[in-house]
This record gives sequence, structure tokens and C-alpha cells, in this order.
Amino acid sequence: MAGKKLILRVKDLSVVLDGRKILENISFELYEGEILAVLGPNGAGKSTLLKAILGMVPYTGEVYLAPGYRPGYIPQALVDMGKLPATARDVITMGFRNYSKEKVMEAARKLDIESHLDNLFVNLSGGLKQRTLIAKALVYGSRILLLDEPTSNLDIQSQKRFYSILKDLKEKEKISAIMVSHDLGVVTSYADRVLCLNVRMFYHGKPGKELNIDLIRKVYGHDVGVIIHDH
Repeated sequence: MAGKKLILRVKDLSVVLDGRKILENISFELYEGEILAVLGPNGAGKSTLLKAILGMVPYTGEVYLAPGYRPGYIPQALVDMGKLPATARDVITMGFRNYSKEKVMEAARKLDIESHLDNLFVNLSGGLKQRTLIAKALVYGSRILLLDEPTSNLDIQSQKRFYSILKDLKEKEKISAIMVSHDLGVVTSYADRVLCLNVRMFYHGKPGKELNIDLIRKVYGHDVGVIIHDH
């Protein structure tokens, strides 16, 4: 893509686990400051795709990450801190031998969680937990966010806030993201490109006319209702 920096290339990626084919010949590219939405039904291999990019599962094919671009992974199940008295600040800095307090505050400002840094993580809302983990990724130096169903447990207002912050990170910080979701309507409003998969890839491109009800039915294997917002 002319004028944009390539930061991730996935080519002919396949995953077989316990003799079962999870992904087959998936190929796509991600550019700086781009949001890629990954859509598909349960069991389609969406979460496995993120894990393959991270090297958490064995795969065949090629995964190329541009030098200096470390991915930050935000799993579907938010970190369960149990009764551990860890604050949001503790969660952000946990696992780092050295970190900059200035970077922590800068990330907190970007994610609008400054006033919650000293609150217990376990007591935070789902939206604040999600934003705390993204702040942790930014402090880590991640320029690519791998988001697995980031809004699945959030209310409507928290979802809107999340997408607004993600859009700001993209436009102001050139942060890139791969976002797994079932939210066909809202996600395609914010995504630059869409990857539809169900073991194999059915579509990769802009969320335009090609992403229609006939294609979605092929991906999901049954009738679905689709609302695609045009922003």
C-alpha cells in the first residue's frame, strides 16, 4: 500500500491442533495506523490467529513483524486478579523491571484512566479494566494491539468510549490494531479493513459493498442479520 509502512505480514498461515485444522492458508498485511477487524463465527479460528501471530501456537507459513513493533495482546478474558490487592497502577507496571512513571501517566492520560490508577483493579468496571490493560501495552512499547473481543462484556456507553479511544490512538499515535469481534456493524465503522474467516479466509479488504449479507452468510454458515454503518 503506497505511502504506508508495512508492519505485519501474514502469509499462507495454517494451524493444526490435535489433528484438527483450525486455520488454513490465511494471508494479509497490516500497515501503520491501521485497524483490521477480524470477523467470523465461534470456532472460526479468530483467537488462534492472534495466538499464532504471537507465537503462542505452532503454525506453518510466515509471520513477519517489522523491527521495533512489539505486539500488545489483550485477551478475551480480562486478567482475573482475584482478591490480590493490586491497583490499576500495579497492573500497568507489573512484570516490568524498569519503567518510567512519566510513561505510565502518559498512557493513563491517553486511556482516560488517570483518576483510577490507585483503585483496585478487581473493582474496576469492564471498560476500565480493558483500558488499563491497553495502557500496560503502551507502557511496554507496543505499537500493535491484538484485541480479542474487546467490547464483548461492555455496556453500550463503554463500547462507544472504547472505540473513541482506539480511534484517537490510531489517528494521533499511529497505533495499529487487529481486533477480533462479532460486532459486524460497529466494528466495520471503525475498521480500515476487514478480514472474514471461518478456518479459511473468505474476504480481506475495505468494509465496502463487497462485505454484504451474501458474503456474511457464507462465512457464518447460516442466516444472520447485518447492519453496516457508513461513517
